[in-house]
Amino acid sequence: MVTADHVGQGRFGLNMVSGWNVGEHAMFGVDIREHDERYAYTEEWLTVVERMWSEEEAFDFEGRFFSLKGVKSAPKPYFGDRPILVSAGNSPVGRDFALRRTDCVFMGTREIDQLASEVAAMTAVAPAPRMYFGCGNLLCRPTRKEAEEFYYYIVHENGDWDAVEEALAMRSKGGASSSKLPTHTKERMIFASGTYPFVGSYDDVVEEFRQMAEAGMDGVALGMVNYIDDLPAVRDEVLPRMERLGLREPSA
Repeated sequence: MVTADHVGQGRFGLNMVSGWNVGEHAMFGVDIREHDERYAYTEEWLTVVERMWSEEEAFDFEGRFFSLKGVKSAPKPYFGDRPILVSAGNSPVGRDFALRRTDCVFMGTREIDQLASEVAAMTAVAPAPRMYFGCGNLLCRPTRKEAEEFYYYIVHENGDWDAVEEALAMRSKGGASSSKLPTHTKERMIFASGTYPFVGSYDDVVEEFRQMAEAGMDGVALGMVNYIDDLPAVRDEVLPRMERLGLREPSA
């Protein structure tokens, strides 16, 4: 992690996922922990890692999950601080961990009109400066009709519905809170892996970004159907519209 932080000159960020995939754990001969205990394990792990990033002298650590002697790590992160910390929690215990120990909370976006109340509730609990990010899959075209037609082609003509059944079953088996979200419909799973579907014209999707910003969101992580084909339109059409609305700083 520190090597990546130096290569990126301080642009590394750590997204902590506390585990939900039973099959992945079994592959390594590890039993998956009870849901809330996974976050307790992650928090103790983070405490150790933050000390490794900040303390010059070797230290011992005795906790519930880790018993360590003579812990030391070098070099330290690029700025002499720690990298940005990110976590996505939809359960109460997961969100509590994210609000207490991270800089950025990844939020599952059900519907955009619900975001303002969610952000306000979290800000009331943890008023310290913090970023709130959403995530989604972007499909934009010059017109809404073109975007909707391609969406239908991707989802309804080529969607692997059997694979979606398997994916939802995997999430449920591990007790992942995300498996119970209304975002995890089969259709939304096919198009956006359960994240938010941004589908429409360039103006349509930028308007949704504007609504998210007004709700208190600081950004969104985006997937695309085909990055090579889709990124030029993001660069030439979407980002300039966002700059004109004040959602982004003007590019150099």
